Amino acid sequence: MVDVSENKQAGNNINREYISYYPEQAGTYQVGISYAGTGQASASLEIFSPDDVLEYYTPKSSVGVPTDARGVIVVGALHNVDACLEPFSSQGPTNNGLSVPSVMGPDAVTTLAYGDIPFYGTSAAQPYVAGTAALLLEQKSELSPTQVLDEIKKNTDKTSVLMQRPSDNVYGHGKLDAKFIILNAAENAGLDTMTEMVKDQSPSPSCEPPTSETYQDSNSADDFDDEIHQIGKNEKAEEDSPAKQQSMTKSELNIPVWIKNNAKWWTQGTTSDDEFLNSLQYMITNDIMSIPDLPESSVSESRAVPSWIKNNAKWWSEGLISDDEFVKGVQYLISNGMIKI
Repeated sequence: MVDVSENKQAGNNINREYISYYPEQAGTYQVGISYAGTGQASASLEIFSPDDVLEYYTPKSSVGVPTDARGVIVVGALHNVDACLEPFSSQGPTNNGLSVPSVMGPDAVTTLAYGDIPFYGTSAAQPYVAGTAALLLEQKSELSPTQVLDEIKKNTDKTSVLMQRPSDNVYGHGKLDAKFIILNAAENAGLDTMTEMVKDQSPSPSCEPPTSETYQDSNSADDFDDEIHQIGKNEKAEEDSPAKQQSMTKSELNIPVWIKNNAKWWTQGTTSDDEFLNSLQYMITNDIMSIPDLPESSVSESRAVPSWIKNNAKWWSEGLISDDEFVKGVQYLISNGMIKI
């Protein structure tokens, strides 16, 4: 025996005990529990082990406090690549009968703190939801906590997690889809579509890019896009400065850094094929993107994009392939009439 707890449970105390032991070697350790009362026990016994794996466990009602508090947003974790439920993501209901979680957020994400090391856990999923709530309040500061929660519950993706009901105790109301924040920003800026939003955020080749102070004071759609995706001001300034633009000819390859964000949204399904193709067409014809040796556009009624082009766009947005490799896909789209120049 390595540790023991023998607190008397009288029914009106805090009915909780704990044992703590740091093993010197790996192995299997048993927990023994004795019932000292008489007759049939009416209470439920719950065992939690925050750092070790229990041989027998019950996912149902595995959430702890403060998920049972009124008005809280309870977040479960899904892997960001395949939307699979993480095995450590606790499930409802709470002991006082609340249906939780509220929504699901992504983990296995990269952060400034951990760099390229994936950050796992509900601790990684929660900031995604909290950040969405903060952006929502920035747009609609009059919302109450209950209204914020309602908005978050309404803007979820149930399809990717194969939910059959409006909500449950495993996935809550589904995977939070923060696209509604972008659509709100577009609506506030007087834009009707994602394509128009891309047009509006495109910097003019002849003007200086907005400064960080402008970002803080502006409610425009380009401000929102640049802030949440953390496009570097210095890098963007060098790319779009008048001196750079004046010395550039149409034969040189020039793709502004922020276009990778649009490619990423497209590969994630946030924008449709038509919206992405239209935005590329607009940026090329208006010299926002400069691509050398543009082929002639053929006549085509189809805009079915081959899967390899979407894969290339995904890899390019993640920095896995070069601009030249991405441009090959764009040239293919032009030559096959999907983008008309």
